[in-house]
Amino acid sequence: MTRGRSLLLLCALPCLALAAFALQSYPVARLELGLGLLAYAALGLWRPHLLLFALPLWLALVNLAPWSGSMYLEDYDLVLAVTLGVFLATGRYALSIRLTQAQWFFLGLLGLSYVVSTLRGLWPLPPLDVVELSTYYSHWHAIRLAKGFVWALLLLPGLVALLRDDHARARLTLAWGFAAAGGAMGLVAMWERGVVNAAIESGSVAAVVAHLLDFGTKYRITGLFSEMHTGGEAIDSFMAMTWPFGLLAAAQVKQRRWVWLGGLLFALALYAVVTTFSRASYLGLFAGLVMAAGLHFFPHTDHQTARRQDFFTLLGVLSPLALTWLYTPVGLSPLLIGLLGWAGGLWGGAFSVKKNRLLGIPLALLAMLGAAWGMTQSVLDPDFPAAILLGLVALVGAGGYWAGRRLAVPTGYKGVAVTMMLVAGCIAVVTPALLGARMEKRLANNQTDMVTRENHWRDAINLMPANWPTRLFGMGVGRFPAEYLWSGFQNDIGTYQFKREADGNVLLVLGGGQDARMTQRVALPAGVDFTLSLDARTNDERLWLRGMLYRRNILQQSDTPAEFRELNKHLKNTRGEWQQVSWQFNTGSLGERGWTGRQPLLLEFMNWRRYEYLHGPGTLVEIDNVSLKDAQGREWLANGDFSRGMERWFPYYDFNHLPWHIKNLWVHIYFDQGALGLLGLAGFLVATLTAAVHRARQGDSWGFAVSTAMASFLAVGLFGGLLDMPRVIFVAYLMLFVTALSGPSRAAWADR
Repeated sequence: MTRGRSLLLLCALPCLALAAFALQSYPVARLELGLGLLAYAALGLWRPHLLLFALPLWLALVNLAPWSGSMYLEDYDLVLAVTLGVFLATGRYALSIRLTQAQWFFLGLLGLSYVVSTLRGLWPLPPLDVVELSTYYSHWHAIRLAKGFVWALLLLPGLVALLRDDHARARLTLAWGFAAAGGAMGLVAMWERGVVNAAIESGSVAAVVAHLLDFGTKYRITGLFSEMHTGGEAIDSFMAMTWPFGLLAAAQVKQRRWVWLGGLLFALALYAVVTTFSRASYLGLFAGLVMAAGLHFFPHTDHQTARRQDFFTLLGVLSPLALTWLYTPVGLSPLLIGLLGWAGGLWGGAFSVKKNRLLGIPLALLAMLGAAWGMTQSVLDPDFPAAILLGLVALVGAGGYWAGRRLAVPTGYKGVAVTMMLVAGCIAVVTPALLGARMEKRLANNQTDMVTRENHWRDAINLMPANWPTRLFGMGVGRFPAEYLWSGFQNDIGTYQFKREADGNVLLVLGGGQDARMTQRVALPAGVDFTLSLDARTNDERLWLRGMLYRRNILQQSDTPAEFRELNKHLKNTRGEWQQVSWQFNTGSLGERGWTGRQPLLLEFMNWRRYEYLHGPGTLVEIDNVSLKDAQGREWLANGDFSRGMERWFPYYDFNHLPWHIKNLWVHIYFDQGALGLLGLAGFLVATLTAAVHRARQGDSWGFAVSTAMASFLAVGLFGGLLDMPRVIFVAYLMLFVTALSGPSRAAWADR
């Protein structure tokens, strides 16, 4: 063993020891989390490059904060510490990193900005206790946000080493990791929307399809991103960075079954994107598709004839967009049948070049005739003009045939398949969502919401003192929530805090609001009687203490879920004395009755400012000694005395998200990190993505996917802060670093 390898192994021990210590301190699921980390470490020690597949999946699917209440030490910190330890232990840690001069310069500016602005956010240094680590108003919030960038930097030498081991294999493995993460989010979206529950409880195909295609619901998925408990765009930005990678994975493999698996993961990721019902997600998807079309159909060439032919090829590829007009008057079935006709024409054109015309032309004609018959049979309105259907079939069939002929030679069958999955998947998934009742209502409010966002950005800038340190270094990383709270822009922001009394007792203080909820996830059996009790104290004349038991994932779209138990108490001034409050209730069908695929059950408390309380003065209620017992006296709540602060408790802000997020990437980094951070991030993005676009135009599939993904990400960033979510920050920098480290161009579309 060389001296350098021994030194790396020695450095791995503190990383793994730190992960083990953090695991012992984690509030929940220590055994399960520990076994998962052991399996992850074993996988990395066996095949280090496989961590590039497992890590994106872990970041998408493992998020225990709503159960643990741990907002500063998160489960992803543990897996990143293990990743770093494995890289060091296996000798995959290269300190010699080759970036361009521009990339080094702007990355240096960004790193300097993080150091200075994090120190500004931390100062004055608060005590390290359960009270300070329970809220985003704490100065420790600077560490929570900065760690996403720091983790990416710490893992950068490991990425370098894996890319040097086998550049193509490392990128392909990471591409499949992102593709699998995007596909997994599609499955999570189905669970959130009740598809899994409908399949288990009803066993009816009709019920499953109804939930799957319900695009009029108020419910907007959040995935497993606990960061969205205050709103924000965590799932929007994560999906923006992952949805193109199913296509990249499909383009880089040789076996056809893997090509179709990539297409399936792509379709699932698209489903997750559209069921966010987020205008930012839809804008990001559109920006990514425009980037993809430009890169794919206008490669690096100066030949005018080739450019003109590429333009007409693009028209053929996009011809099925004409079918989207059918959705509103006649529904989804004719649209899907028309897409099948276009796909048949596409493959007919490809076969007529690669095989022979005796196969290609009959296939295209058969597809067009079948689509024409199917569309006319599926339209139930007898007055709908058949000529329109036949004209659309002829248009998309001819467009598909032309595009197939043009794509077959330069891209091979694999390129034709990827094109078909991209176009047909986007149209089939996005059209019913975009033209559904939910998005129609949201798009109708665009102008009003835009004015609100612009005013919010202006308010954020106005919070910054007009002095050169602030303009250069910002207010400090993570300081926006606290600055906004004390600004007085809104006087109905519900608040919570943990308070330590002189005798050391810790209690919960809830400030009156319409939106601040403190919750604990519980697993209660069905049909059982329970008694909930707590001690409450207030000096206000009157307030409304509200409790609820119901099911939810992250964000709720209504104050009245489908099924719930509501517990209400109108408290009067207790004159400094503790008053015990108790309720009795039966869980009924809300409780657990076996595996049903339902969302978690939780208990919620609010100092609710509604109705007659809405225009009254602000109120505070102190809560302690919360207990939930069954008839046998068994306790079902953890940390009910709050002695461990936030542990096992988790807050939610369902409707009012502006106090927590600036809602614009560039305004956010300027507020937090000033002009230095703004210049560093913008410069590094431009330097890296310019190279990615250049490689993409030369046929490099990684450059193609990253350019598409980052176009989506930056479009979402127009209406989302993005850098206030450390998990998302890490993924973004991981993708950028791999792109910056990528080697020479490699054409991966050709099926040779």
